[in-house]
Amino acid sequence: MITTRSHPPLRLARLFVLACSAAFVLQVRANYPVVRFRNGTVGVRSDGEVHVQSDEFLVNGHLRVSGSLYVNDTDVEVYDVRVTNVENTLGIDPDSFTSCYSGASAANFPSALTHWIDFSNSYYEDTFESGAMMNSAVDIVNNASGIEIFGDVEYMHGVHLGNGAAFFNDVNSARGVRFGTTKLGKNPEIIIAYNQIGYMEKGVILGDYSTDDPSYQFGTRGTGNNKVGMSADNNANMGTVEADFDMWHVADVYYGNTDGFLNIDNDPSLNKSFSISGRYDVDAMSEPHIGGVNVDSEHMHGLVGEVLYFNQRLSPTERESVMAYMMEKWIDGSSASGSTSQCSTTINEDGSVNSPSTVVTAIAESIRRLTPMACEPPGGARLYFNGDDFVCECNENYVGESCTDLQDGR
Repeated sequence: MITTRSHPPLRLARLFVLACSAAFVLQVRANYPVVRFRNGTVGVRSDGEVHVQSDEFLVNGHLRVSGSLYVNDTDVEVYDVRVTNVENTLGIDPDSFTSCYSGASAANFPSALTHWIDFSNSYYEDTFESGAMMNSAVDIVNNASGIEIFGDVEYMHGVHLGNGAAFFNDVNSARGVRFGTTKLGKNPEIIIAYNQIGYMEKGVILGDYSTDDPSYQFGTRGTGNNKVGMSADNNANMGTVEADFDMWHVADVYYGNTDGFLNIDNDPSLNKSFSISGRYDVDAMSEPHIGGVNVDSEHMHGLVGEVLYFNQRLSPTERESVMAYMMEKWIDGSSASGSTSQCSTTINEDGSVNSPSTVVTAIAESIRRLTPMACEPPGGARLYFNGDDFVCECNENYVGESCTDLQDGR
């Protein structure tokens, strides 16, 4: 969301960075006379299009960029903007570089990211024909052990918004993906893109396979039609949220020590907090599964696109960033995939080329410099972007980059 002191908010979007020294058009809903963004000068036309000439070396990709616009010396905080109508000023055919890097890298996400199972990743499309049965899966951050496919899990190319997904046609026998982990701990937060096809009384979309009793389960067990929820040890439902079946959704699930929450599609009206105390007893999520399991004939009939596992509860800012990525990719329909496929070269400002490893390094550095630090009361007064970096303005008697230290040790 773009927020200003005197103007209405604009919708969250993402920035498509396609070339260094490129002119591009930034769509806004206001007629600002002069705007400055990072190293580029912006001129705004009466139709609300902001024309930017960037001299920043950024790599072709799909990045989340945060910062501030400056309107007549008044800072306007910006969390995401969409750049469209790219005009390459180097005279290079855009088709030669627009597919060199598509999607996110692990650097885009909070450091709590522990496992990343993305069925839209190019690995699956390169490995399996559409409709073929999968016999392998990958954890992009490489923390999982012994990833196993059990039952017939079908891979579907481009099944939704151009993204591939795993199809668990699990009406009569358990089919799923599971793996071992020692890094998720007891209180993970999990964000998943899925499509549940019809109600299943013992339906499970994800959970933990390490015990005979249900744990960390999210699915349709006992929810009723067009609802999803969480299951306790005794199979009772701890809380349900409306989520129409036969549609794609992004679910955000957190399992705390005493309570947790379930949110669907980043919608405040589709949020459910629930008590965990005494409902199930586990030490840690040690064998996550996606799809059905053999325990108590728990099945899934539907598709899963992507699952992000974090080993702790995310901060509101972190959650907003991850949900923006997932919602745009799986619900809103961005043209950029979340896959990490790369081509062999990208174009530098001087016309030379970069290898994929350089591309990833440049992306990570761009994100690092454009990720805001914490700036919260009582020490932090406001966070602003000075054109190159984020700055936290401190309240009286507070110092430090994030204004968390008392001056003179007070």
